[in-house]
Amino acid sequence: MNTDDRELLELAAKAAGIEDGADRIDSGLSLTEKDGRHRYLPRWNALEDDGDALRLAHALRMIIEPLNTLRGEHYGFAAQPSGRDDCGCVELGSEIAALRRAIVRAAAEIGRNMK
Repeated sequence: MNTDDRELLELAAKAAGIEDGADRIDSGLSLTEKDGRHRYLPRWNALEDDGDALRLAHALRMIIEPLNTLRGEHYGFAAQPSGRDDCGCVELGSEIAALRRAIVRAAAEIGRNMK
């Protein structure tokens, strides 16, 4: 994973308040609870996992839409319903990959603007 993608994921996790999101990007995270029980949080990568991307969009109440052009190129669109400019439109080869990336980019912008 390149540094740009990692930064996008870290900011997106921050925006959504995803528990230990940055620590879960490369692999899962094993936690020990106060009572001594162990718990495992699986790997989190909304750029690669459809479920992670959808949960991220839901957590931030995004409007998402796959868009196709006449040339057959695929774009994804994600924005907050408030109409702010927190959105990403990305051209990629796969429609679902474009949508996942748009969601992560929009979430990363929200995370970047958080104090």
